[in-house]
Amino acid sequence: MDIAYDRYSLIINGKREFIRSGAMHYFRLPSQSLWKDRLFKLKAAGYNAVDLYFCWGYHSPAQGVYDFTGIRDVRRLLQITQELGLYVIARPGPYINAEFSGGGFPGWLLAKTHLPLRNRREGAFEWSDEYMGYVREWWERIIPILNEAPNIIMMQIENEYATLEVEPDYMRAMYDMTRELGVKVPLFHNDLYVAGLYEDIVDIYAFDNYSVTQFETDWREMPEVFQVLDHVEDNLREFCQERPLMAAELQAGWFGTWKGYKYEKITELLGREHIGISTKSLLGQGLTIFNHYKAIGGTNWDYTGSIETYTSYDFGAPISEAGTNTERLFEAKAINYFLQSFDFAATDRREAFPQPLSHPECFYGVRSPKGLPETYWLFLRNLTYEPQILTVGEQYPVTVRPFEVLTLPYRVPLKSGYELTFCTTEALYQNERVLVLKADRPLTACLSCPASTSAFMVERNAEDVALLESAQGSLTFHCPELPEGELRHLQVGDLNIILLGQHLVDTFWVEEGGELVAGPEMRLRDGAYALAQGNREYYRISADGSSVERLELPRSETVDIPPLRNWQILDLSLIHI
Repeated sequence: MDIAYDRYSLIINGKREFIRSGAMHYFRLPSQSLWKDRLFKLKAAGYNAVDLYFCWGYHSPAQGVYDFTGIRDVRRLLQITQELGLYVIARPGPYINAEFSGGGFPGWLLAKTHLPLRNRREGAFEWSDEYMGYVREWWERIIPILNEAPNIIMMQIENEYATLEVEPDYMRAMYDMTRELGVKVPLFHNDLYVAGLYEDIVDIYAFDNYSVTQFETDWREMPEVFQVLDHVEDNLREFCQERPLMAAELQAGWFGTWKGYKYEKITELLGREHIGISTKSLLGQGLTIFNHYKAIGGTNWDYTGSIETYTSYDFGAPISEAGTNTERLFEAKAINYFLQSFDFAATDRREAFPQPLSHPECFYGVRSPKGLPETYWLFLRNLTYEPQILTVGEQYPVTVRPFEVLTLPYRVPLKSGYELTFCTTEALYQNERVLVLKADRPLTACLSCPASTSAFMVERNAEDVALLESAQGSLTFHCPELPEGELRHLQVGDLNIILLGQHLVDTFWVEEGGELVAGPEMRLRDGAYALAQGNREYYRISADGSSVERLELPRSETVDIPPLRNWQILDLSLIHI
């Protein structure tokens, strides 16, 4: 695989790629069947990459002993990612943190108390040839396995590393060792402080962003919560002139502790809003590589968890510890589907928007795709408890709900040959014949049609859609906010437009063959879907959008379970433990 990069994005085999990654810990999912299940769900939600720590302590129970079999078979794990068509971001430590026991170091190494692990002692730098020899021992085992995988696109050296004086020797030695062991892909390090640490050593500079780390106060009442995130492009572009902006860990949850908040409360307090604001705010600054940490929850077992974390490592992740989809996944999925179908891999910041805006306090940013200076993506953000209704171009009212970011199109060319001149709601998906728009609030959309097309609209299931204006080469229509489970189907020339209420936005899925499904809460392997409890209806939409079927799953057969009788009291004294 040929991997290059510039200031905009990774370029893989000559094609720009926007990397949408989610983190999974295979060592917290002790079954290969769980690996495949969770990775399938990750791919179904529009992620195109998975972030994998490779944990030294999990594979090395004793010095010189390494186990890559069974639930530690990382070759099989990497094969599953290849089968599913996922890129891999590899992170083999040596230190991983991850709330893993000893930060991922093996117990036998921790027992060598004379060693300055990570070449640090009491926070200060102290070089150790002995420690570096053990690191090389681990990397000589794991890196050849990683080098076999053709879908690894980046590799991390170390993790959130810094010393008091920021000495470069350790990081430079790690970089050189990686190259000596045959790694060809770009190397990165993630900077916890967003301060440019070691940017001159690695190929791609990356940073972590966890804007909410304490939950005593609601994050919505903390004006400083996005202070770092909101200045990423301004602060980092100076030393990322020829490399893309990358969030190696973008908060998608937080870890629970024995004495602190548990995951149910963490999930409730973050809500679905936080992951949407964090991710879209970075999109508005030109970021093209993000990794949601974590996207997939897991479980601490044996001695895997650090002393501060309890058995669950659900993390409040979009895909829960039990493998179910959460509202946070629905929020992430909508972003991923948008990025999958609209080209956002190379955009430039614009200082102004060509149309007047009321409520300028909701204005967050504007970007134009590279080479299309008259095309704009408008980012509107509302960090208040009240909905904001602002006007774009003195005629289009837009509702921005509390703690929400909207990404709205202006003069965006579509794959169909049409132009989405403006829309007051977000676009969700497109192909050469279909445009899917959110109708989760009042929608007004303006289309410019190809010169050969006379503008007209065929109403199929659209009795409440009003045609505001139709002329040669253009069309404007309005739709009120749809009930959550409702769909509308319009046809403009040869373009099929699908409008979805909020529940169908959340439960919208794109199949590998291009067919679209709306209604199921979860997409399963082998073409199966799971519907919400009590709901048996869903929509299946053909790949070209011309056919929309409302289907119903058959009712499950009732099974009579015979009553249990003839209970006997067991003499517990006969049981020997």
